[in-house]
Amino acid sequence: MSPIGDEETTILVPFTPESEALVTASPPKNNVLSWGLAPDVSVFCGRGIELETLKQWVLEDRCRLITLFGIVGIGKTWLATKLAEQIQPEFKVLVWRSLQPISRSHSPLPFSDFIDDLINHFSGESHPTIPEYINAKIRQLMDILRHKRCLLILDNVESILPNHTPKTASRNDSDYEAYSQLLKHLAQAQHQSCVILTSRVEPTEIQPFIGENLRVRSFCVRGLQVADIQQMLNAKGKFQGTDDEWKRLVDYYDGNPLILSIVATIIQRFFDSSLTNFFSHNTLISENIGELLNEQLSALSVPAQQIIKVLATQNAPLSFSQLRSHLAPSISGNTLLGTLAFLKARSLIYTTSALFSLHPLIVNYFTS
Repeated sequence: MSPIGDEETTILVPFTPESEALVTASPPKNNVLSWGLAPDVSVFCGRGIELETLKQWVLEDRCRLITLFGIVGIGKTWLATKLAEQIQPEFKVLVWRSLQPISRSHSPLPFSDFIDDLINHFSGESHPTIPEYINAKIRQLMDILRHKRCLLILDNVESILPNHTPKTASRNDSDYEAYSQLLKHLAQAQHQSCVILTSRVEPTEIQPFIGENLRVRSFCVRGLQVADIQQMLNAKGKFQGTDDEWKRLVDYYDGNPLILSIVATIIQRFFDSSLTNFFSHNTLISENIGELLNEQLSALSVPAQQIIKVLATQNAPLSFSQLRSHLAPSISGNTLLGTLAFLKARSLIYTTSALFSLHPLIVNYFTS
């Protein structure tokens, strides 16, 4: 029998300011902050438009759950942390937690320990009474989030998604089920708090509740612009390169801050900080960058691999019918549709006007 028990269903209605009766009129006093393993984002470049959009979602539209998803290294964690720094005065309690296990061979934190930690911090009591059963723990947490305006940031949510994590001998599937149920409740239940998720994968558990005029929303994080990357790398040292070389560098890695930081270190140590020297040796995808991208591409099905290979060889985006014509006849329309949804949730493909294209960094990885 499942440790979760029966789940309740909440009917979603479009959000209007008049429908929110729980919001306090002024910022709460005596904030409780638990930043956990949040990174230092004092050196933060770009993202001005993204921050303004997300602040509107949180403070004006009163969104209760926001997912920041995107490819590995794109800056989801830093964006969520900087956002939390800017909006935390509006909340009574802030808790920032990473769900990433210590290694890929380890399971995430047991769910009971995880939710006990949240209840302890959000309750405001020194030693709160916490029930034994998982379902009761979830109800207790949701009651707290209804009665107190809290901000919860959960980083690396892909680590607790069963379809994104490898099967191991120590894996406890009941924990993954409990995490999934909590995500559903955080999305569909009425409460006055805000939960911000970061993930390499948009969780399927919350997709039915997402909408432009609903209080559950999703934000795909894209790469930084050339000026932002130059400002970021100034902290590492001085680099020599023409405007065209800087644009080529940023475009090739699709403005990915983590990967460009890795590349910048390589340019410093082995190419005398010269972009010209770096490009002349055709060493654009190093081993450690390949390892990062392999993490994003792990556990892809055969149809997913075929779709990526097709899109990587095209000079222009393809429509659904064009893409299907390039694939094996054994891949049905339903399989193609499901696989495209799988790839989009992992930020591996982009869709524009019903046309499909591969993430530029993935194209370069496959064609390098």
